[in-house]
Amino acid sequence: MWIQEARADEEANKPLPDRTVTLTMDMSQNGQIPSLAGDQCGDFYYLSPMTQFIFGVCNNATRFMTTYIWGEGTAARGADNIVSCLYWYLVQNGIAGGTPVKRLVIIADNCPGQNKNFCVLHFCAWLVEAGWAREVVLHFLIKGHTKNECDSKFNSLKAGTRGINIFTEEGLDAAYTKDNKDSIDLKRVSGDKWKGWTAGLQTIYRKPTDQETLANHIFIFGAGSTKTSYTRQKYHGCDKIEFDLLPTSRMLIGGLAPNIRQKKVDKLHLNLENLAPPGLSALKATDLHKKIGQEIVPQKFRYQYPAPSVEQQEKNEARKEKKEQRKEGKEGGEKEETGIACRSTGRANKTITHQESKKINHQQSQPKTARGDGTPVRTIKRSLLHWVGVRMSLPTQLLNVRKTWIQDIGLEVTK
Repeated sequence: MWIQEARADEEANKPLPDRTVTLTMDMSQNGQIPSLAGDQCGDFYYLSPMTQFIFGVCNNATRFMTTYIWGEGTAARGADNIVSCLYWYLVQNGIAGGTPVKRLVIIADNCPGQNKNFCVLHFCAWLVEAGWAREVVLHFLIKGHTKNECDSKFNSLKAGTRGINIFTEEGLDAAYTKDNKDSIDLKRVSGDKWKGWTAGLQTIYRKPTDQETLANHIFIFGAGSTKTSYTRQKYHGCDKIEFDLLPTSRMLIGGLAPNIRQKKVDKLHLNLENLAPPGLSALKATDLHKKIGQEIVPQKFRYQYPAPSVEQQEKNEARKEKKEQRKEGKEGGEKEETGIACRSTGRANKTITHQESKKINHQQSQPKTARGDGTPVRTIKRSLLHWVGVRMSLPTQLLNVRKTWIQDIGLEVTK
């Protein structure tokens, strides 16, 4: 419904105040460097390359996708990162900070860590309250039907990496856009673009409950009784339930008056804190440098795999020391003498080593034998019962006599 309306508006070349813009956003399967698609992976299969996160925003009317890519050391892939990419897409396309759009429709899957969360809901409400969209529709695809326009673009995106070896981020970006520049625009996101949207939006909006969010699929902002309210539906045709995100008086920080609140809403995107890069773990940074950079990557590309920092080296040394201490403690425990009584020999006061104790316990757990060749008691019982005719067609009285005789010699009769 919204996609057809957006395509009709695109064909009619309507201005933004009269246009419906429909976007689909999704995370792709992670990329990696190095990518050894041109060779047999060999031992590289067991190593951990540097992960590349890929996020796409596709305009369903033009079927053109803007793709954002970044390394795992630059940023994570949570709600703050998704909203940061979505915000910059709206800015670059003249929606946020430009001419208000009539209706903005955002289609996504139900992933709660990235799409279906409070941060995305608050961001949609903020777009309406800040005056950048008269109405925002957040539509989550139902389970089992989450294939969307972005998925087809991601397939063509990765077609350029087949059959070649890639060792740098620049090479990966070039391979992704080699044959599809007419339908995909790839942008590598720098560190200053990541903003703390979650913390900033929570200062002006309150949270709905998890059940109210996760159980519904359609959220419409700007169609309620106030600018801060939205309606939610489980599916199309279901009843609409309105919820106001405006904090109550006891939730307000410093008791924001309406005029003060509007100033805070208008300048929110300018006052957000930058997100610090998470960086690589000490172990991964060391493996990337030594096992991948020094052994697999050609000399001219090794700048992409620098040596770990001093702090990372100290963490690695501390991890090794703890590992050695645990190993020494385990070996010392095995050599330590215990006061376990030697029950098998009857010498109750003899102290034995831990290894000897384990050997005695193992011997005691084995089935008892009736003769010196190690044959278990149960095997002898079965053989003897078979010999006296338990499994033969003999009279019952004779069989009972033979069973009585077997019991007299001290063996238990088993059925």
